[in-house]
Amino acid sequence: MEATITDDLPEFEIANGTLQANETAPITVENDGVTIIFDSNNIVKKDELLQTNDTIAILQDEMVFISGNNQQSYSYSMLGDVNIDKSAVIELIQKADSWLVIFISIVAIVLYLFSVATRLIEISIIALLGIMIVRIVQKTIPYRYMWRMAAYSITLSTVFFIIMDTLQTVVPNGALINWLISIIILMLAIKEIPHQKKEISE
Repeated sequence: MEATITDDLPEFEIANGTLQANETAPITVENDGVTIIFDSNNIVKKDELLQTNDTIAILQDEMVFISGNNQQSYSYSMLGDVNIDKSAVIELIQKADSWLVIFISIVAIVLYLFSVATRLIEISIIALLGIMIVRIVQKTIPYRYMWRMAAYSITLSTVFFIIMDTLQTVVPNGALINWLISIIILMLAIKEIPHQKKEISE
């Protein structure tokens, strides 16, 4: 968008609720599937705009956004006494891009922390189930060791679902399958642990 405004649109200014520019005919630019119409003389009629898709129309007294059957218009009078020219719009877009990078980074970190927290909770719950199982089979394993075993037990299902996500394949009842695989692997690991007469010291 910044390159389009810089290279394809003439110098302009929005003052007193009106778009002012030196062009005499509407300018139409295609940018990544979006049509940008610049018309400071109201030559393009709104009926013509309604026949377009994914369009941004910069008109004499308003800006119109069209996406499919949805149309939103914003009058320049909403700016009040603020005057905006081409350089100000470019600067605003540059600031928006920099803030967008920061926002995306924050969202990525939050999603990562949420994913890690979810896995830790899952491991802790599976470890508790493992403690219940070892008591039933009359074996003694401290919780800290069981927690490590639970962490290893989720590895197979985690790798499997990563591969499925990469292949964009939906696994029905994925959450249930994930838990079942992890618990089964943990039970098999517990089965291989011999009975001990003395409790493992912590």
